[in-house]
Amino acid sequence: MTLPVFAVEIADPVASGKKEVPLHRPEWLLPTGHGGFAMGCCDGFPGRRYHGLLNAAATPPVDRVATVGEPVVEVDGIDVRRVPLRFEKQGDRVRWESRGEGWRVERELAVGYRENTAAMRVTVTREGKAGAIGLRVGMPVLLRDFHKLDEEVGAGDLEIDAREDGFVASRALGEARHRVELRAKGARFVERGRVETGIAVPHELDRGDETLEARYWPGDFEAELAKSDESLTVEVLIAFNDDALPVGLLDDASRAARLEELA
Repeated sequence: MTLPVFAVEIADPVASGKKEVPLHRPEWLLPTGHGGFAMGCCDGFPGRRYHGLLNAAATPPVDRVATVGEPVVEVDGIDVRRVPLRFEKQGDRVRWESRGEGWRVERELAVGYRENTAAMRVTVTREGKAGAIGLRVGMPVLLRDFHKLDEEVGAGDLEIDAREDGFVASRALGEARHRVELRAKGARFVERGRVETGIAVPHELDRGDETLEARYWPGDFEAELAKSDESLTVEVLIAFNDDALPVGLLDDASRAARLEELA
């Protein structure tokens, strides 16, 4: 069976410093099947407080925790959300394709079935650009109630255990302490630790709620497409609390076998 494709072409993306992010934009949703989900706007910019790569169900199907926000993917310093892009959703996957001068970037996201896990794959393909091409993927750690916004957050509030290929972040929420683990294949993790303030979630204006948040970025996943290569792929795996990293989640055969096992 061929699943229908929902697609959005964004030919005139937000120009930094010239135009505000539109208030109302198309959105997408990927459910885990046990209360968790990933959700966002098709253009990749935040719209709601629970937009991000994984909202985990700490006590399925409730107690949802926002774990990782929308990523920022840069090619040679260019945010791929700020060049013409195509978004599509087919079945249990969402995909983005962005084109710059001499390169193309494809992003793909899936969430685990009845698990608090997610995986994102980023592929850079050379289309005429000479020399090496740098790739940087940043993912903000939230670890908060998915209905709340953080006015202030910092390294003292979150505990970060950095590794060569990723990190583990933990944070106390009430009486519980939650953790999220991110590991990359094909990239190294460079710890930087920075706070970004004034991040807008403009869809919240509909409800008269706060629309600005501070988010903590532990660092970036970095890789380089060598001048002799035509493409580069990086995959970031995400797991919440005691769930295992979702190896093979974006592999069609592995995912089909796992779904059959859980059925």
